[in-house]
Amino acid sequence: MSCSYFLLKEASNILEPSI
Repeated sequence: MSCSYFLLKEASNILEPSI
């Protein structure tokens, strides 16, 4: 898997609680 997938997952983790 590319690191882009990891970054996307990290961003989702941070954005989810924000919603």
